[in-house]
Amino acid sequence: MKLKFIIALICGALLWSNCGDDQKTPTCADGIQNQNEADIDCGGPCVACSGASDGVWISNPVAPLLEAFADSIVAHFNTDNTYQMAYWQEGTATIYSGTCVRVPSGVNDIFTIQMDQTSPNTAKLSGIYRVLENEGRLTLEIIQTTPSIGATPPLATDGFGSTKFNGVPLGNKNVQEFAR
Repeated sequence: MKLKFIIALICGALLWSNCGDDQKTPTCADGIQNQNEADIDCGGPCVACSGASDGVWISNPVAPLLEAFADSIVAHFNTDNTYQMAYWQEGTATIYSGTCVRVPSGVNDIFTIQMDQTSPNTAKLSGIYRVLENEGRLTLEIIQTTPSIGATPPLATDGFGSTKFNGVPLGNKNVQEFAR
């Protein structure tokens, strides 16, 4: 009888300890929206969601390359993949608008962005961005690619500051910081 009781106790302990193994520790790759994620496996403690760039962003300050065109920039990215960027200079705004495609690059928390500008003129721009949701910051580096101005857009693999103009790296001169 004692032996049956001991065997039953051991089996019960094994069953109880194995039940805990069925519960996965939350991660940013478990396919479940948990641990305060904004969507499945993104936002919160995970990499920002692609929609994290939606909303209004204000330059903080203007990137050195853009100082000739603006003393402040207000960017508005919409959930329908349209955008408006108001370049303010001495109280007057020039508003650039169009559509954009934002895709995770697979490199850390950097996204690629393709912008098809339709107003005030047509142009294509390419670049990269990163959203730090907890800090309310957006880092954006874009450059016009069509019509060509001799620029090579930044790549996620090369990181921020990788834009080149006529083969010359621009470094951080074209990296624009925004805040909410």
